[in-house]
Amino acid sequence: MTQLSRQVRDIRKTAEIKLKETIAGSGEQVKGVLVDAIYERYGYSDRSYVDNRLKVNVQPSQLELIVYARHRVSSAINFVQSPVYRQSVNPKTPNKLVLSGYMGAFIRGKTSHWKGAFIFQGKNNNELLGYRDKGQTTRDIPSVPYGPSIAGSLAVVSDSVQPFVVQMLSKKLERSI
Repeated sequence: MTQLSRQVRDIRKTAEIKLKETIAGSGEQVKGVLVDAIYERYGYSDRSYVDNRLKVNVQPSQLELIVYARHRVSSAINFVQSPVYRQSVNPKTPNKLVLSGYMGAFIRGKTSHWKGAFIFQGKNNNELLGYRDKGQTTRDIPSVPYGPSIAGSLAVVSDSVQPFVVQMLSKKLERSI
């Protein structure tokens, strides 16, 4: 009976070591899956924008893999797809094309025309997307529309990605044992 208990203890020890190795080695892969899911759901213009704002904390001794992001709203400039032009209404330049706003989408596939939107440089030399209502002629900094944060996007996507991540970790653990 003591030989059987030693074998069970050795199997448990081996499984625990392999589980720690699996968790330690799959942090970047899990992050990649979450980056892809957020990028496919939301209309971020660049995948690296999402990748740079997600962080991974791997603690094999606690058997934890934590993916997190700061809750900071994104500027709408990250969701702009293309400018929209129209014919000038000025009688002196009737054929001139002038900016009429931008096409953009906070959710991928739900594009809308943001009339009155324009791009300007902020106080820290960053590009921002401003908005003016029709007839508004003020020269001060207008209200700047913001999009979803990476942390909020992660919270929305995490439930749908969780089964895939668990399956991926299980397969990786089975291969290592």
